[in-house]
Amino acid sequence: MHLKDAIAETCRLSMILGIVALTINGVLGCASNTPPTLTPANYKQLLERQKAGIALDEQTVQQPPELSAEEYERLGDSYTRQSNIPMAFVQYDHSLRMDPSRVRVRYKVGHLYLLKGHWQDARQEFKEILNQDAKYTAARVGMGESFFYSGDLKEAEDNFLQALVLDPLLWRAHNFLGILYDQQGRYPEAVKEFQAALVEKPQEPALHNNLGMAYYLNGQYEQALLEFKQALQGPKEPKVYTNLALAHTKLGHFQEAFDAFEQAGTSAAAYNNLGVAHLEARDFKRAASCFEKAITAHPTFYEKANDNLRKAQAGLAGNHVIGHAGKEACL
Repeated sequence: MHLKDAIAETCRLSMILGIVALTINGVLGCASNTPPTLTPANYKQLLERQKAGIALDEQTVQQPPELSAEEYERLGDSYTRQSNIPMAFVQYDHSLRMDPSRVRVRYKVGHLYLLKGHWQDARQEFKEILNQDAKYTAARVGMGESFFYSGDLKEAEDNFLQALVLDPLLWRAHNFLGILYDQQGRYPEAVKEFQAALVEKPQEPALHNNLGMAYYLNGQYEQALLEFKQALQGPKEPKVYTNLALAHTKLGHFQEAFDAFEQAGTSAAAYNNLGVAHLEARDFKRAASCFEKAITAHPTFYEKANDNLRKAQAGLAGNHVIGHAGKEACL
């Protein structure tokens, strides 16, 4: 896919994507395909607005002066920060046409393709960079990401490992390897990768959550609990509360699990989720009690909780009653 095609396609999309990149931060959106134009006078004004952190708007761009490759790059960065993917693509394209050797600009283009889900196009950009500079580690990680998202985990792993040979401190490469190993059931290896990522980003909540999940999947519930609590020192994300609740259920902390499930959603959802945890542990008596409370708490869960309740009652009828050690919950 060429840049012009990407611009046209972007304008047909309404979803806004968040950027998590090493060199670009912001949110991308959709706007006109027409390249921005400036007079020499208002170009100076535009640069002053950029330096002052004032958002640009397309009313400020009229007839263009001749800009340098570096100036087009800066303008592309400004449009990226304004959530304007098409305009960012246009400016980066101008910059690369003037100077194809600007690998930094090509990386930004590749990352925009990556964020839009155009894995093949992103890969081509990163390949061009690596042909010019085989030690450009960000491009190597980008290659790994393109293979990871397209489902080629072997190529993804190879590229992440190659990046780490060049720079063992690349936390993004460690993080992606951890996620990849989790998907493959290689939990001890995943734990090591997330731990390595946290050496460089010790305060990153997402990394603590990822490490917590690797511990959880490896049956290390106490360690998982600690990591989920650390992750909640950042944004209070529902998924982290859910993960925390699951770890509590494995440790028999049922009231704490209910409280965490409730933080992730509603009381009805919390009762239902705790009931499912009891059901999976074949503690049918507690499970039935939780589902009954979910049904009472909110009609939204009437159908779901009733279906789960029937499963719990079937377990009780079959005399397959198993009890949990720990605090009473949903009884």
